[in-house]
Amino acid sequence: MKISEIQKSYNLYVGLGSACNPAINLRRHGLRRFSMPLDWCVAQTIDHVRVVLENRFSGFMAIENMVLESEHSHYYLDDGNAVMMQGRSIASHFVRDTRYDVLSVHDFPIIADGPWTLMYPTFRRKLDERIERLLAALAAAPSVLFVRWAGEIDQALALHPVLTGLTGGTAHLLVLKSRGSGEDVPIRDLEIAADGVCVVEVPNRPADDAIWDAVLAGRSLAP
Repeated sequence: MKISEIQKSYNLYVGLGSACNPAINLRRHGLRRFSMPLDWCVAQTIDHVRVVLENRFSGFMAIENMVLESEHSHYYLDDGNAVMMQGRSIASHFVRDTRYDVLSVHDFPIIADGPWTLMYPTFRRKLDERIERLLAALAAAPSVLFVRWAGEIDQALALHPVLTGLTGGTAHLLVLKSRGSGEDVPIRDLEIAADGVCVVEVPNRPADDAIWDAVLAGRSLAP
């Protein structure tokens, strides 16, 4: 598909990682309806996402499959917003789901003398709500645009039938395929010869608002 073919309204927009950037920018453009299971975690490859979705999140982030990566930390967020305590942000653990190789970076605050598992019941309830809401919305939406930062074309093509199986209507996949990060790297539509899949080559600067503004231009949220 060409990018011009997906510059239109969709009933639902779904971020698929690899990190927080799709969720952040869909929200910034007024295209995000609610928080979703993959919004605030790291799924390095499209294949990791495909397996999670093929299994409809079965066992996703199950506590028996999660391990602490103690050398890393980030910030504790609530739907992308920093949680503050006494005017200061709270650090968070990196915890990896070893079954799906997906990393939680914002869900488990570092609590003095407390294990990372202390907040797991709260996290589990929130995650289950997001999964249930997403699967129901996908089944009901006439049109869905899935948005992914980074990935290979062959993996995108393998993911698309899975997305189609989850939705009750039309499913399109937009992948921002990154390459060199220099200012001279153009944004280029690769014009993939596959129905439902659009791949755009972009500079490797996932936090650059200008890239997202260019790629998300011409889209709106249908009722």
